[in-house]
Amino acid sequence: MADVELLRGVPFLAPLAAEDLATLATHAETVPFAAGDDVLAQGAPNDSVYVVAEGTLHASRLQGGRRLLLGRLGPGNFFGELSAFDPGPTTGGVRAVTDGTVLRIRRAGLDAFADARPAAGMLLYRGLLAQVARRLREADARLADLVTFGRLEPAE
Repeated sequence: MADVELLRGVPFLAPLAAEDLATLATHAETVPFAAGDDVLAQGAPNDSVYVVAEGTLHASRLQGGRRLLLGRLGPGNFFGELSAFDPGPTTGGVRAVTDGTVLRIRRAGLDAFADARPAAGMLLYRGLLAQVARRLREADARLADLVTFGRLEPAE
């Protein structure tokens, strides 16, 4: 079973009670990775949310032949949250910098958790949606900066 204390530290899971986290942990699987592994490849289908348990990863996007670093992920960070709502090809990739492990919770596991514990499921999905919205706002701000500073042509 996944570490309940690790799950408690994840922002979108913080509102869940200990019993709910223990139930959610039964739907998580531990996936080891080695430095240099692509934990999630850009463009690959994904149906899971991942929580970093150990190690360091880089989230990036391959664009125009260049890899653009989007963020550094360590224990307690998460990725793949968009796939909880829309499984499909990923918009970026996640590569291991060090050895470590992630907890993977497939969409089917999230749905089973929400079906079994509807109030907790609502909190979980509301928290996930808030994180998706926050990241979308950040991306919008970056896009606005690119337009403002002349690196991107404005739409007409």
